[in-house]
This record gives sequence, structure tokens and C-alpha cells, in this order.
Amino acid sequence: MDERLLHEGQPLAGKGFTLQDCVVTEKFWMVLQEGSTYTKVKHDSYEKARDEAKRLAKKEAGKKFYVLGCEALVQVEMPEPTVIKAFPMPTIAPEMPDQTAGKLCLCEACTRERQK
Repeated sequence: MDERLLHEGQPLAGKGFTLQDCVVTEKFWMVLQEGSTYTKVKHDSYEKARDEAKRLAKKEAGKKFYVLGCEALVQVEMPEPTVIKAFPMPTIAPEMPDQTAGKLCLCEACTRERQK
């Protein structure tokens, strides 16, 4: 496991991310078939998840199904972006028609027209 993820509240790799190790307020269980990389149904009790695993095992004879319980919630929160420098928006030259509603077109044709 990455050592950077083992210390609660410590910055991750200097990127400004902070690891928040949260208390699980909603306990749930999921069923995972061996060899699968995903599961999608959350069960609100161990018994319901175990019953689902039994149902799937009968349907898929010879395959293994695991009942997984949520033990921890870990979330990495991104910091708010910081404005380093703001640049003013260019305005339309007074002689240009107001077709771009306050925006300056930077295409070659418009640039050549403005340079005349």
C-alpha cells in the first residue's frame, strides 16, 4: 500500500490533496463473484447479502461468491483552485459591428480586418 495513504490528514505527494478517513455511518454489504472486478447492489443487512450470494451460487453452480462488508470510508478531497493571475478580457474595437456580443474573435480573417 502507498505509504502516503496511511497517515490521516497528511498531504498526498505535495499536490494539495488531503486524505480524510471518515467514520462509516451507513453500514452495508455487497456480493462479489470471484474473478469479477465490480459489484453494484448495496444490501442493508448481512443476511440479505448472504441470501443473495446463496441465490447467485445456485444459479451459477461452481462459482464462488463473497459477501463484503463496508469497514471504512476513505475520501480524498480536492482543494479549491487558486487564481494566480487574472487577465482582462479584450474588448471589441468601436469600429467593429457588435456581432460577437462583447467577445473578440481571434480568427485570421477578423484579425486581418482589425489591422486595416
